[in-house]
Amino acid sequence: MKKYLPLTFLFFIYITVCSCHKKSTIITLKNDSSISTILHQDNSNKPTLLLIKNDQCGACKIFYNYVHKNFDSVILPKLPDGTHVYQISINDFNNQNMWLFHISNSYAFPTVLYIDKNNNIKGIHKGADLYSFTDFLNTLKNPDKTSNSNDLKKQSTLLKGYVALIEDHAIPKPLFNEISKINHQKPEFMGALLEAYFYKYEKIHPERVTYIKELLQKSLKTSNQFYDIHQKLINDL
Repeated sequence: MKKYLPLTFLFFIYITVCSCHKKSTIITLKNDSSISTILHQDNSNKPTLLLIKNDQCGACKIFYNYVHKNFDSVILPKLPDGTHVYQISINDFNNQNMWLFHISNSYAFPTVLYIDKNNNIKGIHKGADLYSFTDFLNTLKNPDKTSNSNDLKKQSTLLKGYVALIEDHAIPKPLFNEISKINHQKPEFMGALLEAYFYKYEKIHPERVTYIKELLQKSLKTSNQFYDIHQKLINDL
């Protein structure tokens, strides 16, 4: 019997390692899903959308609840202990690893980090603070010589939309139409817009619900890979 003890011990270690590995196994979603897979950062250099779960951010809860019900949570290195993240493979963002998350409660909009395959920060771009547009305005006033005039126009349109939120004014029809046109080029805007209402009001006023639904629905396209998520948000409203 004793001669089998080493084998038993090795088998126990094997089972333990396999069990631990299984807990971090990344699931593959159904083919009809708008988001193809959830995966660990690897050498494929696929664009990645990363959300850090922040229970203190009321603006995020409706979206996080949706993600939590549909996707596994993974832990990545070089992040604070106990930080839960959702790492979602996005097929049509860009050729860089885009990590999108809330850096603190003081920011109403996400912050984008560009990180290499070893999870080292390569660059950082702060999200738009709902109550401070100094840097953003300076960018508009002093654009780089290489800046495209169309990009500047889009930024200006988005800024007007944010200001309209702050001043508690409904977005005018012409501006609404312009936002709808550019949404497919900047798909995260509608999510940010909806989030801004949550952030500002903690909950959306009843009279705003119909307006926001209209804003979201008119700006969505079936080819937009965020369509399913936005549609779920609309239904939850």
